[in-house]
Amino acid sequence: TMNNGNSSKFGSIMAIAAGGALLAGGASYLLWPSQMFQGSTSIYWTAALANLRFLQLTNLFFAAWALCTLGVIVAFAERIRTGDRLLARWVNILAIIGMSVGMASLLLTLHVTTDRAVMINGMYAGTPVAQILGYAGGASIDPNNEITFGFLGLWLLFVNWQALKQSEFPRLLAGLGLVAGILSWLFVAGNLLWVGSLAMIGKVGAVTVGPIWFIWLGIVLSREPAAESASTGADAPAVAKPSLGV
Repeated sequence: TMNNGNSSKFGSIMAIAAGGALLAGGASYLLWPSQMFQGSTSIYWTAALANLRFLQLTNLFFAAWALCTLGVIVAFAERIRTGDRLLARWVNILAIIGMSVGMASLLLTLHVTTDRAVMINGMYAGTPVAQILGYAGGASIDPNNEITFGFLGLWLLFVNWQALKQSEFPRLLAGLGLVAGILSWLFVAGNLLWVGSLAMIGKVGAVTVGPIWFIWLGIVLSREPAAESASTGADAPAVAKPSLGV
């Protein structure tokens, strides 16, 4: 049998930490100076250098969110019992891939943005090299976020739909998770279709709704009863719980 008490406790810690990191990252992103959003390459990189530590901190917050979200996904994988097991495992694997790619991409962007801002405003300032580096954009292994947020969005939709059907979590929590999954896909669609307003709606919505869902999920998981064997003896059978399909 599976120790739901341990997986719930671990999932609770990871979910609350993920929510806190996403909230901090989203808040710091929304506080970026206005010059970062004006579209002018030269103004952007000048502002980037002036606010370098702030940009690095934002990326670190989001990378921490991705790392903690991996913990949440693993905790849910421990709840596999019945239902569409193969589909559930496939969705979990995709989500793990998505968050791993996202974390690697964020850390890569952190280092490359730092180096590029220094070079554009320093040794190559006013040269054609600076223009080339500026227009090259930021380094990312997932530039449109279709892997990071696409796979995460699929996982959010699957997990919360299962929770809604089986009534394991509060309906509002599951509904909020579905909204977070849809917003993730809006962000990806906006990037792929070059519709900035759509991407911004998905991005701002995700960093607003996401922390609420993660922290609330952590609170719900922390209140789950420990495995039955913990209270009735090691040899007592554990009570099966709804599986969420995952």
